[in-house]
Amino acid sequence: CAWGMVPYFAHAADPAPLEGGAEVNWRYGSERSILMSEFWVPFLQDGESVLYGDARLMGDDQDNNEFNLGLGYREIVDAPLLGRGVAGVHGWFDRRITARGSTFHQATLGAEWLGEEFDILANGYMPLSSKQRYTTGVNAVGTPYLAGTGIYVERSTAGEVIEEPQAGFDIEFGWQVPFAQELTDSARIYGGGYYFEGDESENIAGWRTRLAVDVTSDIQLGGRFQRDDERGSQGFLEATIRFPFGQKKSFRDHGLYAR
Repeated sequence: CAWGMVPYFAHAADPAPLEGGAEVNWRYGSERSILMSEFWVPFLQDGESVLYGDARLMGDDQDNNEFNLGLGYREIVDAPLLGRGVAGVHGWFDRRITARGSTFHQATLGAEWLGEEFDILANGYMPLSSKQRYTTGVNAVGTPYLAGTGIYVERSTAGEVIEEPQAGFDIEFGWQVPFAQELTDSARIYGGGYYFEGDESENIAGWRTRLAVDVTSDIQLGGRFQRDDERGSQGFLEATIRFPFGQKKSFRDHGLYAR
């Protein structure tokens, strides 16, 4: 989703400028629940492109906290085979504090295609921190745990716990749900996969799917499910509210410009 803000350089025929905004996202999960806030601020735009900044704060009910700071660029283009859509690139600096008190940093790079009917989203994750070791004093059974952004895995061995950042990537493909167009502002279903690897923790490969329904331009409801051999199955129900009300562009009214 895209908002926007001054400075704005445009011709009289250009659409009204995008405006900055914020959103609150709540995810109720089978394994954990997450509360996330996002602040989206564009720096330059011209009706066909936007350079923007993005900041996110996340916390869950297992005492993990995360901060993400990103910079991105999106432009409406005509691409071979894909047709007309929004092409974008973005980079992030991620900081996570775990329940054990470890602090990890990583860099994330991504590319995206946001079409009227078809999306492609891909991200790569590169740790900037080394693993942390903790002595437990007891024998423990190893169970890797991966955060939502893929920033670390917790692995237990006899008398020791290792929290290790993992490098990896994910990719998703999305489709507009045709029969929902008359009832919602936009509804899209996504499917994709992910892979992460570390030096001392088990590699993780899995798949996920999610549904995102913009009931209005201000309210989004959805759900997601993912599975891999190391963590098993996890599911979330989620709701997002965007502020200020009425400021986010409507997909039904503005098409690609709203994306």
